[in-house]
Amino acid sequence: MTAEHDQALADQDAREYVLLGFEQVLGQSLAPEQRAFWLCRLESVSPDDLGQALDLVLETYDRQGVPPFAVIRKAVDQVTGVVPAEVKALSEWRWLLDAVRRCGSYNEPDMHPTTYCVVETLGGWSEVCQWTGEDLKHRMKPFLAAWVKSDNYAESMGQGMAVLEAGARRLAVEQSPRRAIGRSALQALQAGQEEEEW
Repeated sequence: MTAEHDQALADQDAREYVLLGFEQVLGQSLAPEQRAFWLCRLESVSPDDLGQALDLVLETYDRQGVPPFAVIRKAVDQVTGVVPAEVKALSEWRWLLDAVRRCGSYNEPDMHPTTYCVVETLGGWSEVCQWTGEDLKHRMKPFLAAWVKSDNYAESMGQGMAVLEAGARRLAVEQSPRRAIGRSALQALQAGQEEEEW
């Protein structure tokens, strides 16, 4: 076994120990499935950060019983300094409005990958640049929701969009008149006939 593997096992044991202490302070035990889920979802969190996050939950959670995992995750994000996706989305919305003002429709700026994918789903850069002040009131909420849902998936979304764009280009080439003439000439040659148009 490697030292890295040994450390991972030690961290896993420490996280389990931290969770057991949390259960004792709460006076309630997690169901085995719930404990396994939490440990799996918190695998990338150091035992020290998890302990601090659970301390924060104990100080701030004002309901009875075991808090939902979302409360734990929010505390972990707060302790580790992770910026929530909602805050990032709002920041990108403000950046987008400023970029429209600065760049205009002919000069598309480089964007955060998630922002780019959301802008594409909303009609593309030129469409966004056509939004009026009244449109902005109705576009902000869908933009924010799409951004939050798309965050961390932008790379795969971008790859998917590239595949779609390549497919569209291939379809356009296959359907072009020049390609059709070539296809009909090939069919005529295969049939042993000469194409008069050639």
